[in-house]
Amino acid sequence: MSFNKYKDRAAIICGSAPCLYRDFDLAIKARPDAVIVGVNEALWAVKCDMLMTYHIEEVYHFLSKSLVHCVEVHTSKRFDEKWANNASKFWEVKGGATSAIDAVQICQQMGFKEIILVGCPMDGGDGYFHSKKAPETVEGCPRFGNAGNDKLTSKHKSRLLELAKELDFSNVFSMSGFTSEVFGKPKL
Repeated sequence: MSFNKYKDRAAIICGSAPCLYRDFDLAIKARPDAVIVGVNEALWAVKCDMLMTYHIEEVYHFLSKSLVHCVEVHTSKRFDEKWANNASKFWEVKGGATSAIDAVQICQQMGFKEIILVGCPMDGGDGYFHSKKAPETVEGCPRFGNAGNDKLTSKHKSRLLELAKELDFSNVFSMSGFTSEVFGKPKL
């Protein structure tokens, strides 16, 4: 798989927070030819070119309501034979701070010039674009947007701050919330 085709392109990574639609509308107007990356359920709200997720066991659930029927699937979960057919590519990333931050690292490895997070405020407990509460994943992983996960929210925010010290995120921006405080907002 050659990723040189992305070196002059922007990626818009779509999360599932309630601000998704507002954030996406602003970002896509400014970057109309960006590659659209959906994280988890974002495929249900936005026409995405790719799905990126840590939750490889949930891929067919995410794809079941996708607005686009044929998307590349990338995961930050380690390769395991039982998931071999669930993804186009398995990536090595420094995890621990949500699937969206894993997607940022994948997009950087793919060579995108600019990466913009939309619907990924990482504020925690603010719900989802599709509901106030989402079911926990098959593997019992708590959902970041569900209320009452304050320890999880704090842990993931701390992990993002650690990653920001370890990795070069100079080409990463966010439209809203805590992640915009960490990465800064894009020039639109």
